[in-house]
Formats: sequence, C-alpha cells, structure tokens
Amino acid sequence: MTIVERIILESLGKGAKSMPRLSKDTGLDTQILINALRSLLKSGLLIDCQTQFQLNTSLTQKAGLDKRNEVKDLMEGIADRFFDKQDADLSLKKVWMSEEDEKIFKTLLGNIDYFLDDLKKYNSKIDRPLQEKKVFYWGMATYGDALNGQLEKILP
Repeated sequence: MTIVERIILESLGKGAKSMPRLSKDTGLDTQILINALRSLLKSGLLIDCQTQFQLNTSLTQKAGLDKRNEVKDLMEGIADRFFDKQDADLSLKKVWMSEEDEKIFKTLLGNIDYFLDDLKKYNSKIDRPLQEKKVFYWGMATYGDALNGQLEKILP
C-alpha cells in the first residue's frame, strides 16, 4: 500500500468525506487523489456513496496496514525533504554509549513517548487537516545491526 493510499484511509477513518474535503484534509492534488481512490475502490477498501467516500470497515480491519512499509515510506519522505529542500527536521547521530548512558537515553525516549501519547489523547478532537499532523520517529540500533539488516537484503 502506498503512502498516498494510507493517508486517504487515515483521513476516511475519521468519517466519510467528499472529494474536495478529502483533498483539503490530505493535501493531495485532485488527479493523484482520483487515481488512488480508484485503486482503493477496486481493492474494496472503500465504498463510493455517491457524493462521499467511506471506509469498508470489514475489509480495512482485515487488511492490517503494514507498519514496516509505512515507517519506510515516511522516513524516506522526510529524508528526501530534508536533503532536497532543507524544510524537514532530521538528525542522525552515531555515538558510543555505556550501559548507564543507554538507560538514561531510554528513559528520555520514554518521556517523549508519554508526552506524545498525552498530546494524541487530548488533541484527538481537534479538527484540522490531516496533512498538518506532525510525524515523529526515533529508535536506536547498533551500527552493526543496521549494516547487517541492509546486507541481508542484498546477499543470498
């Protein structure tokens, strides 16, 4: 599933929408939106209700959106914006950490996670375009694990 299809499904998850409202919520160009809607209608994930589109909830729940591809698509999109136009915040650090440093870092990440969960809970009723929603990601792995993850893709 493409990132375009994902944002459409997420937008319609908040309720049925007309084409203009869906375009405003997602920020997608009308032609791109039409093409993606055709694909989603063909797959049965959407229902066309004359003037509005809505989720086919019985199929979308079974479809189980692939988180791995969503993360890859979002990270790639943010990295592209950062390197091409410098209008995204992106930071990558490679550092040595002691066990104590790692514990402190994980605690700090836990605090950020708690803060973002609170924002999500308290701001869930805000009716603003989905395209304005902020995307955060973080994580940590050893350089060796990252390298091996990539090598597994290219070596038999």
